[in-house]
Amino acid sequence: MAAAAASAPTQLPILHHHPTADSGPPDEKSDYIPPMYIKEIDDPDGYKRPDSGYQPWWYERIPHHGSSPYHPTDPSSYPIFRNVRDYGAVGDGSSLDDDAIEQAMTDGGRCGHNCGTSTTQNAVVYFPPGTYLLSRPIQSYYGTSVVGDPNWRPVLKAAAGFQGIALLDEDPYDDKGQLWWINQVNFFRQTRNIVFDLREQADGLTGTGIHRPTSQATALSNCHFELSRSNPNTTQQGVLMEAGSGGNMGNLSFRGGQYGLAIGNQQFTVTDLRFEGQSKAAINVFWSWVLTFQNVEVRDTPVAVLAPTNASSTVDQRGSGQQAASIVMVDWRLQDVGRALSFSAPQSGVFVLENIRALRTPIIVASGAGAAASPSSNTNGTGTDPSPSLQDQQVNLRGDARGWTVVPAWMQGGAVEGDRAGRWHQGAIEPARRPGIMRSLAHSDGRWFTHADVNPSDVIDVKRHGGVQGDGVTDDTEALQRILDRARSRPDALVFIPHGVYVVTSTLNIHPNTRIVGEAYSVLLGAGEYFNDIDNPRVVFRFGRPPKHCGPQRRAESPQQRNATVAARRWDGLGDQESDSHDDGDEDEDEDEEGGEERYGRVEVSDLIFSTRGPAAGAIVVEWNLRGAHPHHASDPAWQGAVGMWDAHVRLGGFRGSNLEGDTCPRDGLGSRTAADAAPCRAAFLGLHLTRHASAYLSGTWVWLADHDLDRRDEEATGAQISLYSGRGVLVENRRGGPVWMYGVGSEHHLLVNFNLYHARNVYMSIPQTETAYFQGTGWPCASETQPPSHTYHDPLFRTPSAPTLNGSFADPAYDRGLGLRMRGCRDVVVYGAGLYSFFDKYDTACNAKNGACQRSLVSLEHIRNSPSSRDANVVLYALNTVGTDSMLDLDHARVVPTAFWRNGFTASLGRWRAGGEGR
Repeated sequence: MAAAAASAPTQLPILHHHPTADSGPPDEKSDYIPPMYIKEIDDPDGYKRPDSGYQPWWYERIPHHGSSPYHPTDPSSYPIFRNVRDYGAVGDGSSLDDDAIEQAMTDGGRCGHNCGTSTTQNAVVYFPPGTYLLSRPIQSYYGTSVVGDPNWRPVLKAAAGFQGIALLDEDPYDDKGQLWWINQVNFFRQTRNIVFDLREQADGLTGTGIHRPTSQATALSNCHFELSRSNPNTTQQGVLMEAGSGGNMGNLSFRGGQYGLAIGNQQFTVTDLRFEGQSKAAINVFWSWVLTFQNVEVRDTPVAVLAPTNASSTVDQRGSGQQAASIVMVDWRLQDVGRALSFSAPQSGVFVLENIRALRTPIIVASGAGAAASPSSNTNGTGTDPSPSLQDQQVNLRGDARGWTVVPAWMQGGAVEGDRAGRWHQGAIEPARRPGIMRSLAHSDGRWFTHADVNPSDVIDVKRHGGVQGDGVTDDTEALQRILDRARSRPDALVFIPHGVYVVTSTLNIHPNTRIVGEAYSVLLGAGEYFNDIDNPRVVFRFGRPPKHCGPQRRAESPQQRNATVAARRWDGLGDQESDSHDDGDEDEDEDEEGGEERYGRVEVSDLIFSTRGPAAGAIVVEWNLRGAHPHHASDPAWQGAVGMWDAHVRLGGFRGSNLEGDTCPRDGLGSRTAADAAPCRAAFLGLHLTRHASAYLSGTWVWLADHDLDRRDEEATGAQISLYSGRGVLVENRRGGPVWMYGVGSEHHLLVNFNLYHARNVYMSIPQTETAYFQGTGWPCASETQPPSHTYHDPLFRTPSAPTLNGSFADPAYDRGLGLRMRGCRDVVVYGAGLYSFFDKYDTACNAKNGACQRSLVSLEHIRNSPSSRDANVVLYALNTVGTDSMLDLDHARVVPTAFWRNGFTASLGRWRAGGEGR
């Protein structure tokens, strides 16, 4: 392919507006956040005493009988729900409650120091309204949900002499300076509805609200951090996250302190934040591969985002020395801020700003040593530093010290248009176009559901009202289905699934207008031969009903049919299975189409795990047919995000009760076997399928094929590694459906592809995160040999040098490995940051040494281009980060973004790729 000469990216001007009175900013783009001044953060509700008529939250008032059937010592009496008042906590703001809360946390045998990890010792530590005084940190054990009353959030308050890393410590350091749990496997924990107050801690002591070096399937939401504002030299901070691999958190507010959020993580999506009055910076980024901050307000603070950047691209194999590789800032409002973004090394790092509105903010972007140094806390009461150090500072983008500045979009980093040669760009760019159906994204806060207004009489407890057992043994299919059928006629009902393991042996149907909430990650487990036919895949959990013309269940090809189809299909040089001869499905289906009513309506799912018991070679774990809004109301903001999952995950194998554990599927157990011999360790056919009529809002959803056994406690990390098989992670084909939002989503270790967007439309993705299966590589069966591709489910075929024809041998493991992200024939897809990684070659990391490559590519974009005869594809990828690949991105199977050009510390980082030109 001959790369065309690149032209400069299209730019839109930065707008300035000098108000003569208290007028708002110019509202020149209806796509963007409406003009408004930022209000002060109100005092949190936790400081007010509930009145005498106050009724506690429904979750506190109902009976509790969650159970852990695989608890290692005492499954019959192990308590899931622990109200700290039942353990002696007073919550009056003057009595120390450390001991009582510690007893609630540790009761019954929990997973603490030297435990490793566990799925069998989860618990909810619940705080009723009150102020709980602490003199030392609460050490939150593995698998803990720390939950407060959302209607009257409880306060965790530091005593004057409080000493320790944080009020709540989600991964403590031991006396050797080691974390209790490896940060990259610190999974399955929640902290919700809590106020953290450090204001009475004595000056000179360092304090933090919450210490959370966490990874996937961890939630922090609806929390407020009240920090010192009286001490200009305070070292307090709200959240300390120095390591991990997430994830999504949001709906947080911070007032005072040195920093609000201090973060270093491989990748994290952070949404819906408010900051006020920090002495140095609202957000302090230690290091990152990719971070996205969306829907953020900052006022009266010297710097909004402070970030060090690598002056050199050389970082060792473990990432030592990594600083901030890439940061995305979307939908921000700033008021009385000195600098919106300040980073240390000019011309280093990838930064994307889109839809930024700033009032009285003189500098939007600054770089250099003077920029990254923490500014003076003397702010003259305006939040702007009156005498910032300018000696080594470079102003990259100026704001306005007196009026409004509107930044449609600005970027530093590599820019690639279509298949053209890339170029470095620093300056204004054209923002990604937001389709009309998704414009309300900017106005939606995307908060986790708290079900704060539920009456206990509307709660349908499946264990109390339906004869459901949740014991990991009893077949609960019929009992659960009866409850779900009954709930569809009660729109106010909340189906509550207490903690347990619920076995399902045939398809479970969840109807529109259903709300389901679990407890400390209740497990719904598909099991039995019904889900074990790889040639006849069946749905385990079906949300909504597919249209009649789709059939009740699509059937995959038999091996004979598959071979005949492949042999007959001409090799077109692209390695594709699809001819794209069908219509692109823009039209809406007939309103009267059978099954339509089974797709419209609201559905909320939270705090659950969907899984299988192996072998389950034919399991489609979750099929999502829900559209939410009727097509006539698709653009109505009230219906945006009406159907979705919040902190609900697909977990395949690696836990007690799955039959897919270290004893049955050890790390090296299937290295030389054929695909047929892999049968005992097949965990699923497909993890999550968003069908072509679907719409969905996914917050923090993780579709994980386990790479290690969470309940095996070997001293050596490799002792817990396992080899499991699942063909596909997430398939999105919503070309006739509504919009899809994905915030902080992950899909890992699936054999063929982790995220497959096939003719998808109107999709927002914030940091899709993937890893290739660790066992793939030299000497092991290739992806398409271990998991035969399916035309029905739009799998890719892998073109390799050793396979000049479709019926040739797919023998090159550098090509024939699982893709991280594939898009084919898509339109209106915007990705705000991505982290796609290939760390291993047959469990060996040597392929990543010295900027090496473990596989050819992780991103495949096919049939996505602009041309005079077709509409703009509007496919944009911001802040693409890859590890272990030769090519960052392939377009129609040709390398267009060589990794070597865009090294950025441990990762390679591209500022923006977007569809452009007519392709090759």
